[in-house]
Amino acid sequence: MLGMSALRLTLPYHEERRPPELERADHLVSTNVGRTVQSMRQAVLDTRAAVSWLKSEGYERVGILGTSVGSCIAFLAFAHEPALDAGAFNLYQVTLRTCMARVVTQHVREGFGDHLTLDELRQCWAPVSPLPFIPRVAAMRRRPMRFNCRAI
Repeated sequence: MLGMSALRLTLPYHEERRPPELERADHLVSTNVGRTVQSMRQAVLDTRAAVSWLKSEGYERVGILGTSVGSCIAFLAFAHEPALDAGAFNLYQVTLRTCMARVVTQHVREGFGDHLTLDELRQCWAPVSPLPFIPRVAAMRRRPMRFNCRAI
């Protein structure tokens, strides 16, 4: 009706991609920082592959939208995929500065206990947080971006 099509991607460890032994998507963002980084990387690769497929199918303009942890993934894809033409990022309960360090659920925070400070966690998860990639996006061609941020 609006002249737009949509493709919804399922994140790693969510819905049908979740192993049967898990009750929730615990492996996407967890106390295992290496697995978290790898899972986020997989989500970005999946997104880039979807963009490539859409372009090969004749779609001329492709944008991306993400919410919560999906906004971090969407921004990372936007920073690495020049074929994306626009981006909208709903950063609920996070800030650009602390995205992945703040987006974790209570069970992940409890898993770290007093072993890592927020600053240490921020450093560990810098490869999957938006802030380090803002200069990369600024150096790319101009593309419309919108942020809806609610800081906590």
